[in-house]
Amino acid sequence: MSRLICLALLLSSTVAPIHAQQAAIQPQSRIRVQQAGQSGWTVGNVVRSSDDSLHIFTESGLVSVSRPEIARLDISRGRVSNVGGGLKRGAFIGGAIGLALGVAVLVEQSGEDSFIEYGPEIIPGAALGGALWGGFIGALVGAGKRTDVWEEVHTAPAAVTVLVAPASAGMQAGLSVSF
Repeated sequence: MSRLICLALLLSSTVAPIHAQQAAIQPQSRIRVQQAGQSGWTVGNVVRSSDDSLHIFTESGLVSVSRPEIARLDISRGRVSNVGGGLKRGAFIGGAIGLALGVAVLVEQSGEDSFIEYGPEIIPGAALGGALWGGFIGALVGAGKRTDVWEEVHTAPAAVTVLVAPASAGMQAGLSVSF
């Protein structure tokens, strides 16, 4: 008797494809979509999401993307600045420029009498000064460049299969869920 009740419960439940992480794609979510056969991304905010399409507001206007055409879908989990990266690049470039200027001043002064004479000790100071100024400018530039942190949303529908088959002692049932 309990087997029949379990079987009835399994068969009465709704079995339908489930879109994985469908709930994550809400209106106003910032997403990027790559369509099958295209290399570029469509980036914008979701206006409306349905079972068969996404309507995205992009810089160029409203775009409708059919779900079967989606090769990859990413959702933004926030925007971050690039202060650290700008600081590192700026310090490296500024240090290289300072080093080059220090060497140029040293070479320019060799053999000349001038009011201020520089020796080889100017090179590390020029490199350090260039690195400090370059790092400062790079950090300012990096602070102004904000990038998205993207998380991939799996768009393939999950499949739920219920199998019922006769067995030697009555009926047997199986449930298969694939993601």
